[in-house]
Amino acid sequence: MGFFDKFLKAIGFEEDTEEDVVEEKEIPKKKEKKQQLTTAKFDLREKKTDPKTYYPSSQEDIEEIVGFYSSGENVNVDVSKFSDEDREHIVDFLSGATCALKGQIKKVDNDLYGMRH
Repeated sequence: MGFFDKFLKAIGFEEDTEEDVVEEKEIPKKKEKKQQLTTAKFDLREKKTDPKTYYPSSQEDIEEIVGFYSSGENVNVDVSKFSDEDREHIVDFLSGATCALKGQIKKVDNDLYGMRH
């Protein structure tokens, strides 16, 4: 039986003949070997990095620091250059960003706050 005949039979245009059935029985099936995959034995969340300390002087700097934090970097933010009212707003902003990214914020020193994953 030729290739074209086998193709027609596979799509249902030809019926099986006794010759075809005999041919199918003669072909032994190969055993498939299961492929074992190796898995990595580490967890990215276990990675501890030393936090970098940033000294922002504007709201844009604060937003940029939150961008670093959202990309996975642990950061310390020194808010000593801001007025008391601005510090309160900045800490609120940092707390919201940390909460949204499921992290933690802690007061490290007088005007220094640490954001950790």
